[in-house]
Amino acid sequence: MYDFIQLKKDMFSKSSSGIDPAYARYMKIKEVILYTNSLDGISNFYVDVLELPIIQENNEKISFKAGTSILTFNQSSEYEFPYYHFAFNITENKIEQALQWLKNKAVTINQINGIDHYYDESWNCHSIYFYDPLGNIVEFIARHAIPEIEHGDFNSQEIKNISEIGLPVEDVQQASEILQKKYNVGVYKSSNNVFAPLGTSAKTWKSLPFSSKKSWRSFRRQKATN
Repeated sequence: MYDFIQLKKDMFSKSSSGIDPAYARYMKIKEVILYTNSLDGISNFYVDVLELPIIQENNEKISFKAGTSILTFNQSSEYEFPYYHFAFNITENKIEQALQWLKNKAVTINQINGIDHYYDESWNCHSIYFYDPLGNIVEFIARHAIPEIEHGDFNSQEIKNISEIGLPVEDVQQASEILQKKYNVGVYKSSNNVFAPLGTSAKTWKSLPFSSKKSWRSFRRQKATN
């Protein structure tokens, strides 16, 4: 029923070679495989705008390297106009620079309560939301529980990894129960009938938020009240 996304996860230890030490303590999403009715225009956005390198491309799929994660889109006609929400962790102290970087590239910011970068007290993070050409809700998230100090302008090298993947579903609780059993994860903080984040703990930062289609655009406000 919920097979229109594939997740591959990996756990890195503190001593993992080639992994940014600030992120090596946390569970990462290794790869997210999403489905789309059309691959047209995807590379223009993710390569030209977000500056993510292509690691594989053919008529059926395209994969991008996003820090330590891989973002893959598969061509499919099985599902009608699938869309998702996913978040990229960015350098924690670069939220202002990241916002300006996106604006310089003419990316339209999806404001929350009239704010370009939204602070969520519950999750202790700042977030920037925008759309890709497929209508997916993309997020840059600066998690203040993972402190980093980097100087200079923001660049694509400060996209660290994919840290969230979310799906709009008709029955949030049913989807939550199915995925808790399938991936052996529990509810992170709390859930309700329009939003159910899943993860192992606050420190692993592995979350799978779900929201109904009608309330999807306001899901961050729903979460903030939990």
